[in-house]
Amino acid sequence: MGYLDADSLLQLQQYGYQAASLLVYQSVLDAPPGRAFLALIQALQREEPEAALRAYGQWFSALAVAQQSWQTHLISQLLRAENPFTRQVQRQGASSTDVLRGLPKPLVDAVRHDLQLLRSLYDCRAEQLSQWVQLLAQLSAAPTAWALEDAPDNGLFLRDRGWAAALPDLVDYYQRHGTGLFAEYRVARWQKGALVGVAHADTSQLQQLVGYEQPKQALIQNTEVLLAGLPALHVLLYGSRGSGKSSLVKALVNQYGDRGLSLIEVTNADMHHLPHIE
Repeated sequence: MGYLDADSLLQLQQYGYQAASLLVYQSVLDAPPGRAFLALIQALQREEPEAALRAYGQWFSALAVAQQSWQTHLISQLLRAENPFTRQVQRQGASSTDVLRGLPKPLVDAVRHDLQLLRSLYDCRAEQLSQWVQLLAQLSAAPTAWALEDAPDNGLFLRDRGWAAALPDLVDYYQRHGTGLFAEYRVARWQKGALVGVAHADTSQLQQLVGYEQPKQALIQNTEVLLAGLPALHVLLYGSRGSGKSSLVKALVNQYGDRGLSLIEVTNADMHHLPHIE
């Protein structure tokens, strides 16, 4: 059995402590790549060759399924994380600076703390983990490293800078794109007591809808007010079948999805569930 040097063991210990110290963003490491990463760090730190080989294979496989580098995976998980901070941020219509001032200071401090820790985990390279596994298991060659070129994404503002310093940009992102399910889907359906993302939503566009101008303009104006963070009205659309009511609502999310508008479809039979949908 091989052994890792003191510096390597210290770095592995730091990774483990950093992951365990997350206060708000624990969910970032809940997906299969994150869980396998933690298992790998623990096995390497304990100098358990067989466990390290197994965990490395699971980590490699999880990243291959996701078709993401470790760095891209962490950013994508951070951008869609649901926690007390991201939920409160989305309810605010003010600027990112005003939002951060209005939130409890301990919460904002905890977020900055977590972002610094996650930035350190982001710096852990696949090649380094592969070399540690090789040394520990005394392999003739290092296991293949899952190292992809980082693809450009909506988290580009996080790359090559301190993540805590990027907090206002992160707030802006959450307000525009949402988190959790709605970071991936603009449209969801209430189905069997849960929200389910709609992968192929209706592509209707506002400019395609004619002959329904007065309700369309009123709905557009009300939606603009809502997205500006001002008091908006509940809306009831009525008219004969085929007049464009559903298409108009679906077209709104295609027009304003980039500004944070999402759509939830609830059937008549499920209307009694409305108080439970958040």
